[in-house]
Amino acid sequence: MNAVVAGRDVADITMFPDWVINLIPQFNRAVGELFEDLTPYLAGDAGLAYPLLANLDSDAWRANVFNERLQGIPWPSEPFSNWVLYRRDLLEGEYGLSAPTSAEELFELGEELNDPDNNRWAFGDFTLSARQIFGAPRQWRYENGELVHMFETEEWRASVEFMRRVFDAGLVHPDLVAQGDNSKELLNSGQLIFAQDGLGGWNEAYAQILGDNPDFRLDLLPVFGHDGGTPVLHRNDPSSQSVFIRKDMDPEEVEEILAVVNFCAAPFGTQEYMDYRYGEEGVHHERNEHGAPELTDLGNSEVSDGYYFISGRPPAITESQYPDFVDWKVAWYNDAIAYADEDPFTGIRIQRPERFSAAELPLNDRVENIIRGREDLSSLDTAIDDWRRDGGEEGREFYMEVLQEHGRD
Repeated sequence: MNAVVAGRDVADITMFPDWVINLIPQFNRAVGELFEDLTPYLAGDAGLAYPLLANLDSDAWRANVFNERLQGIPWPSEPFSNWVLYRRDLLEGEYGLSAPTSAEELFELGEELNDPDNNRWAFGDFTLSARQIFGAPRQWRYENGELVHMFETEEWRASVEFMRRVFDAGLVHPDLVAQGDNSKELLNSGQLIFAQDGLGGWNEAYAQILGDNPDFRLDLLPVFGHDGGTPVLHRNDPSSQSVFIRKDMDPEEVEEILAVVNFCAAPFGTQEYMDYRYGEEGVHHERNEHGAPELTDLGNSEVSDGYYFISGRPPAITESQYPDFVDWKVAWYNDAIAYADEDPFTGIRIQRPERFSAAELPLNDRVENIIRGREDLSSLDTAIDDWRRDGGEEGREFYMEVLQEHGRD
């Protein structure tokens, strides 16, 4: 996407995941030069022409304001981005064990389950989840009139020390020690019991495995704090992806594209949703004995998820074709939402300063080396000092100005 933006050769409709936006230097400037200002098409009463877009969450729309103009169409995100998935069928069924309620219990469980001689390891890399287990903020914490970055907190340091202990004990699959990216396959095959993933990895795993292994059961680890107390769960940005329309098109063309995007924003339960997700009933899908749609052979060859990515829609837990999935996920969310962190910058679209973003990369690389035993834990202090010098302090000043500008200081 960097190359697409730099080459200024964008399609009529371009979708950017939010994490990609954060990696593109000067995206604020590029978006104004490359993409249409949608403010006159969607603001106020103009939005009445696109009722399905109007159904999207207000905070998600705020995240698509660039340079004080509405330029992106949001993809409202699930409340949380990642947590630890575990093979519930193996933990409870094969081993007769219960999920842990503290970091120490998790570690001890890992020691009990780890069995390299039989091609089974306890863990994948769950560094991002460990930060939440130990209560570190997602990025900034505002307290006593000051901004404290995650890297500067004792909670984050404790999570790094815990992950180093997990790696030192040999509880992580060797592919992941070597920084491989095959944790999904290892978890699905039973070589791992616990692995961090995005929440979407859950239903993806069911889709891939249930046909061959009907007893396969995957679940999210119940939320817990490191000492059995209260964790901090990092909330997603309100919009996880953004859709843009190419600049300098005729107004009629913009309106036509907006009508398509509006159709693809239809939520679960509407006929439009059924049309773009499953095609024509009796041709592309049939209803099973429970009334759920199942793609026919023609549907599998012709129905494309590309339409799904033209626009976002309110998230919903709908995968009733997978045993236990809906009940388990609803129960997890109803518990987890109580531990969502308070981000001082919620609802503000921020283009991160280049030096601040760049300074994170070497620090994160150092942390990867530290938890894998390639560097000593004592090097963490030097890495944090380097981060402050190379962009961290500049980022702190920038973010404090953002707080003040929005009256949140």
